[in-house]
Amino acid sequence: MNGKYSLPVVKAVDLIWTSFDKEEIHRGYAMLMQAAQQGDADALCFIARCFMGEERSRFCH
Repeated sequence: MNGKYSLPVVKAVDLIWTSFDKEEIHRGYAMLMQAAQQGDADALCFIARCFMGEERSRFCH
């Protein structure tokens, strides 16, 4: 992760971590999953962050 993320990852992260709308949060997560399936390593890193231990984000499901 070099700080220059693809547009889908930027949008997804914004939706997940700044939105208070559950549907928007889920849409962001779906965007991350799609980007990861297309080989975006940064998307994989953010998905992993969603599932990290007890401190995981409540938004990532």
